[in-house]
Amino acid sequence: MAATSTTTATLTQTGSNTSEGSNNASAAEQQPSQPTQLQQIVATIQLSTVTLTASVVNGLATVGLPIITTDLQLPASLSLWPSSVASLATASTLLLAGSVADTVGPRWVELAGSFASGGLMVGQGLARSGQELVVLRALQGVGLALHLASSVSLLGQLLPPGRNRNLCLGLSLPMGFSLGLVVGGVIIDTVGWRPGWYISGIRVYRFHASWTRTCSKRSMSSGL
Repeated sequence: MAATSTTTATLTQTGSNTSEGSNNASAAEQQPSQPTQLQQIVATIQLSTVTLTASVVNGLATVGLPIITTDLQLPASLSLWPSSVASLATASTLLLAGSVADTVGPRWVELAGSFASGGLMVGQGLARSGQELVVLRALQGVGLALHLASSVSLLGQLLPPGRNRNLCLGLSLPMGFSLGLVVGGVIIDTVGWRPGWYISGIRVYRFHASWTRTCSKRSMSSGL
């Protein structure tokens, strides 16, 4: 009788250990893989570059406003809108963009915002009237809001807690805003405002393509 009890207890313990091991294995399989160092580097560069390029375009609109006003024959009522409407649109839609990023996923919102920003930058270089430029600038502000709302979340997911994450979160956005006006002024003095917008849009598309190629399907399924 004692031997039977001992055997039963042993079988019960063995089954419990087997079940626990199976659960641990299942949990390990369901845990998403960590992004590689290459993905982390490319993602950080891409996010910083989109912000930098958007700031360059803002610098183009601000520094080159007298030339743009003359070339497009802007009326007095629209003279300040090319330099201010993008920031106004970004501030007005930032909270909504954050809600969309939480619902859809920050990676898809970032891709949509970067793609739209690149196309709208090229479109601004093709603008033939002041009204077209103002509308395109406003739409680019919405695209920038999508980018800003998702970039912080993406960096937080890609980089583990520690010094690297703190540096990226603390430097990626200020770096773009700090250098943007200076680079925009240089472009105005060298190639002009239209080529400057063409270069900016192509630059965004280039890093957009790098992001798409580097991020694997497994990172997509993990919500990035």
